Amino acid sequence: MSACLWVSGDRLVCTVTDRGRGLDVPFAGFRPAHGPDLSRGGMGLWPARKLGDDAGLLPGWPGLTVRLSTRLR
Repeated sequence: MSACLWVSGDRLVCTVTDRGRGLDVPFAGFRPAHGPDLSRGGMGLWPARKLGDDAGLLPGWPGLTVRLSTRLR
């Protein structure tokens, strides 16, 4: 897994890449992964989408990249 964090203009951008194949859930991160049962995990994308301005899932080589960005205030 690799992670990068940088400032670009007035935005803070973070990418995290792992060797995963991606997600087969069309709306990943728009609600808790397992509904109201938060004890089952799968909570990374949901708070990321809530806290940031933009979140993107980018499948490719070597795996899945999650890109998060938010405007610096």
